Amino acid sequence: MSDIARAIKEIAKTADEMYSLVARVTSVNESERTCDVQPLNGDAALFRVRLQSQLSDSVGLVVFPAVGSTVVATFLNKESAYVALCSEVTRIVITIGGLEIEAEDNRLTVTANQIDLAGAGGEPVPKGTTLNGNLNNLVTQIVTALTALGAYASTQAAVSTGVLAPLAPGYTALGAAITTIIPAVNSVAAQFPQHLSQKTKTQ
Repeated sequence: MSDIARAIKEIAKTADEMYSLVARVTSVNESERTCDVQPLNGDAALFRVRLQSQLSDSVGLVVFPAVGSTVVATFLNKESAYVALCSEVTRIVITIGGLEIEAEDNRLTVTANQIDLAGAGGEPVPKGTTLNGNLNNLVTQIVTALTALGAYASTQAAVSTGVLAPLAPGYTALGAAITTIIPAVNSVAAQFPQHLSQKTKTQ
């Protein structure tokens, strides 16, 4: 190898070798987003191990390991390391602009200026309670109209005499049909609660 090539290699060579080790978490600083760990191989304790790329940041993704759990600490240099893998997590926070999602102790919290719910293809998701209310109003109006039409058919059947007598059977049949249709329409309203999913309220 030439002297020039050897010199270039020496210049490019760094004294900091990047490696990882397994350690146990001894403490977590959530505001600073760091933790202290004790390597399992007996090496000296590591302090302020990063949980996020930038210390004390308030955006992005941060995973908080449980105290006493095992993590893999990867060194950026001799003075700085970050948690690459966790065996147990107590809290996860994702912050993107005005949206914050936090998962902790079987609780999911979402904070946002606006939350849009959409179905497949981005179409709007119906509001179940509002939809059922509007459908119930529609059923009521249909039944009212059918009842009025049934009363009209009954009246016309009764007065269809003389030259109008041939119309009487038609009015009678219409009234009978309406009498059958009204219960069927009312039965549809009884199925509206099936449109609603179960609602679970968490404290």
